[in-house]
Amino acid sequence: MTHPNCSSVDTSANTNNSIIINTEIVLGNPQTSQCTGVGICRLFPESLRRSPHLKSVRGCFVFLPDGGVQLHLKRSLLDEQQYRKHFPHHKFSIQSGLQWPRWMQKHLPATAQTGIVPGAYVCRERDGEMVVYFG
Repeated sequence: MTHPNCSSVDTSANTNNSIIINTEIVLGNPQTSQCTGVGICRLFPESLRRSPHLKSVRGCFVFLPDGGVQLHLKRSLLDEQQYRKHFPHHKFSIQSGLQWPRWMQKHLPATAQTGIVPGAYVCRERDGEMVVYFG
């Protein structure tokens, strides 16, 4: 079953060869103890219970056959402070590189990169869905 966040993936990206992984995302910098800053601090399987002290948002990653990765989020799942902090000017910044956690690695295609490198990535928003494009 596809998570609602991925129900409107562009048809160009939604081929039989794409892999969709639903996840809970803790936004922030993984190099800080409280996930302050911007980026992706932690990724959890969607069904895993985590500490109530870690604020997370549901989303999904789409791994494309060409090695590209997209992050899909519903705008309505972010509060206004999260939105302004993490998505200013339609950009999403990764301060510290992110390695895919082991639970995700076993589902990834052979063409997938080992994670996301630091940088500022384009975020497009349409009909309440946000898509971040990682190379």
